[in-house]
Amino acid sequence: MADCVKRLRKIEGDDVYILAAANICDRILNSVRCFGHTSRLNVNKALSSVSAVADTLKLVRDLSHYFRRSGPSWQILKDIQRRDIQR
Repeated sequence: MADCVKRLRKIEGDDVYILAAANICDRILNSVRCFGHTSRLNVNKALSSVSAVADTLKLVRDLSHYFRRSGPSWQILKDIQRRDIQR
């Protein structure tokens, strides 16, 4: 919002216009955030409704948790990834 106000001060010196424009900028930014959040929720819901995708995501999460909790396995995985990158 502050960025919008700075730009508007250069255009118009009257504080009423600046305040109104800043409010409009703030509403637009909030709408974009809400749209992004709602879109993400809808995509997650759609993905979880397809059983094959949900099963695959569960498998990937389980693997991720395993490697995060196991120090030796984590180190082995990092070594394999480094070796594959160098190829």
